[in-house]
This record gives sequence, C-alpha cells and structure tokens, in this order.
Amino acid sequence: MLSYMNESFGWKLKKIPGRNSIENWVGKSGCSIYKEPAYTNPEEEHAQTTDESMMPGSEKMLLSLGIGAEKKSAVPLRRSDVRVLDISVASSWNSTGIKAVLSATEKKEGKPSLYVISDNDTKLNKAIRESNHVHIRNIGHTMALLAEKPYGEDKHFKACTKAIAGVKVREAMRETGYLLPPRQRTIARLMNLSHTIEWSKNMQRIFASLNTNGKQILDFVNTHGKTTGESSGVFGFVNHVLKLIGSEGLSKKNIDACLKETDRMLKRKNKRTNRFKLSVRQYLERERDRLAGEKSVWNASSDMIESLFGCHKFKRSRNSLHGVTACVLILPLPTRTGDRGHPSAVEFRRCLEGVFMKDLESWTKDNLTDNPAVKRRKKLAG
Repeated sequence: MLSYMNESFGWKLKKIPGRNSIENWVGKSGCSIYKEPAYTNPEEEHAQTTDESMMPGSEKMLLSLGIGAEKKSAVPLRRSDVRVLDISVASSWNSTGIKAVLSATEKKEGKPSLYVISDNDTKLNKAIRESNHVHIRNIGHTMALLAEKPYGEDKHFKACTKAIAGVKVREAMRETGYLLPPRQRTIARLMNLSHTIEWSKNMQRIFASLNTNGKQILDFVNTHGKTTGESSGVFGFVNHVLKLIGSEGLSKKNIDACLKETDRMLKRKNKRTNRFKLSVRQYLERERDRLAGEKSVWNASSDMIESLFGCHKFKRSRNSLHGVTACVLILPLPTRTGDRGHPSAVEFRRCLEGVFMKDLESWTKDNLTDNPAVKRRKKLAG
C-alpha cells in the first residue's frame, strides 16, 4: 500500500502515515466529491432516494442519493450505481426541512429529479408531494406495510408469533435448543418473517420424528398450522414481488406480471387475504400510473441508502454522544471506489491537492450541529 501511494501521488513516504493523516485524507476526498454535481450531462435523467437515519443522541441525518432514472440492468442496485447528493443533519426533521433539502439538491444539480423514492414516512411523503415531485414508494417497506395491516393485529397471527417467540426464550438452553426458530426482529418484524414461517412449515413436516418431549414443546406448530400456511402464501407472494420489481425495476410489464400472480399465489378466500390482495392491487396500479411512458423502467428500491447508513454506523465512533461528525464524509467514497474489474473513479491526488483542512473545518461548521460530547465536556468543566 505504501508503494502504491508513493507511485500514485509522487510521494517518498518511508512509513505508514498516522491514523489522523489517513482520516484527513478520507475527509478531503469525500468532501471534494460531495461538492461536485453528480449529474452534469443535460440529457441524463436522474432520480433521487431520500431517508432519515435513526441514530442515538440529539442528531438525525437526512441522506439523499442520486440514481439513474431508467434502470439499465436486471440486478439490484450496487453502490457504484448511486451518488451522494446531500448530507444534512438536524436535531429533528419535519416536512418543511425536508422540502428545503430537496430544493437545495435540485439547485446543486441544476435540474430536478424525475422522481423521488422514499419509504412511507408521513413527513417525507408530505415534503415530496409539496415539492411537486413524482413519489415512488420503496417497494420493500410498502409491501411489508400492506401485509401488516390485515395481519399485524390479527389475533390468530399474533398468537402464532407469540408462541414462536416464547419457545425461543424458554428452550434456549434445553434439549430441544438446536431446533428452535430463527430470531425475530423487534423493528420491522413483518419484513423478516419469511424464515420463521419456513421454520414452522419444516417443523410440521418432521414433527412425527420428534421424541415425546419435543412433541410436547413444539406442538404449537400444529395448533397454528392453518395460520402459518396462509402466511406462507402471503410472504411467498411478497418475496416474489420484491425479487421481480426490486431487481428488474418498476415497469408496466413487471407490474402486470405481479397483478396476475395475486390470483395464483393468494388463493385462500378469507377476509385477511382478500384485504391484502386488494391493497396490493391498488398500490401496484397507482405506481403503474406514475410511470413516464409505456417502456419506462424505474427504480423502486431504496435498499442502497440503508447500505450506506450501515457503512456510516460501522465507521463512526461507538460513543453515541459523538453524534454525526466529519466522518460522514466517507459516504461519497464507496460509490466511486470501484470493485473487482472496475478501477476507482476517484482522482485522489486532485482531491487531496484541492481541499485543505480549513475547508473541512468550514464544511463541518456549516453542515453539522454542535457535537454533544464537546457540549458535555464544556458543561462539566464549567
């Protein structure tokens, strides 16, 4: 690495630079990329995905990414497919603040986004609507929300998930511990129940082979067999939609294919299934009407923004009082640094020579809030 840096930058370093120097280089490179417009070709339409990061402390980060408006491949988005358009930090966000960020992003790029992808957060919805942008709802979050409405408060479904969670706690250290279900998430539980439902179906299949104790402990899988069977069909359909539209894009062809699958995969005739089927059809038909043309293929997933949130949370200080620091400038880099077979698109030498430490300090002062750790230290010292 030392040899590579010396060759690339014309340096004559004899030892690995210190941690602070490397952090400064990362900050300079990220700052340089961030300040530049991401879409300079006037003929290239772009879209935008915006979301708020949930993090401890008194600061909330709003991140906006740019993506090509038309989906060009039948695979999920990669980091190299997105560009960081805006990083904004505030103690809290409302629709007025988000609307101002959308306006600033449009000014920076010199043209509006063709559409904006977000989850179903109320303030995001209002800001996008009042900004006169076409709003595409994140397919993953929306499908989970549609499933939650008829099933989340259903007494049979709640009893089933409660029984599965209960056995996980009771039997963890006992004989049947090796057969226990996968862990259920506390947040966005319905978005991650497929593995749990599949476990229940497998347990019903092998139930006869269990010993007496195992049958007694796990008998609830038979008691709730009807519920898990129905849930399996619902989540199987959800996964089918996510795989098709999440990977291949939102198009009239893909939406029509999903609409046909509603009758084939959701065969049960009851109030819950019918309610879910109707809400899915209404959602897909609304999104189809928003498309620009018959051949439009738009993105409908904001998973990549979650990936970059994860990158930031992994790199930032574990002390929640540090909040959002200049470390956030690392976010533009993973979108440009390439991968196997694709060289980096970052001109690091130009970045390092064009951005000074005073520029980093100025950006931090203008864009970030007061660090809670510093405020704490000053308060206690006084």
